[in-house]
Amino acid sequence: MKLYEKLSLIFTGIIYFVVGLLIIFHPKFLYYGVAGVFFVQGISSLFRALMKTKS
Repeated sequence: MKLYEKLSLIFTGIIYFVVGLLIIFHPKFLYYGVAGVFFVQGISSLFRALMKTKS
């Protein structure tokens, strides 16, 4: 596993954990949580695609 893949997984895991906690304590945060997950996944996918084309 390359460094950028590992960092991407760590970052995504941290974001999921924080959003999960926020949803537990503030259920109305669910809308922002879902939007945040899509945003993070989109950035992660773009990052992976750009790194593969440069290799």
